[in-house]
Amino acid sequence: MTPGIAPILGAGSAFLRGTPEEETIQAVGLVTKLHREASHGAGEMTVKGFIDGWDSSRPAIRFGVDENTYRRALNLHDAGLSVRLVALIRREPRRLVVVELREFTSVFLEQ
Repeated sequence: MTPGIAPILGAGSAFLRGTPEEETIQAVGLVTKLHREASHGAGEMTVKGFIDGWDSSRPAIRFGVDENTYRRALNLHDAGLSVRLVALIRREPRRLVVVELREFTSVFLEQ
């Protein structure tokens, strides 16, 4: 190997092993699952839909929420309404990890 290329390969290797980058996404979809251990308190929800700027796949995003957001999600799920979320995410090999949920609202179609 050429001596001058070793540091470049080392830096590239360190970069690829490093912490995955985070990005902000906007998504629209349906709340497909809700789960919590008790009748009150925080829980988890899963939204499946479309992410702005991504290919046509419909990823499922699962994340924890506080009690108020959980109740809103439950009501929207029961009504069959779509939701819009803005979140800071980190891509991992087999899933998206929500680092911070920034917005969670219902989507109303105007008639």
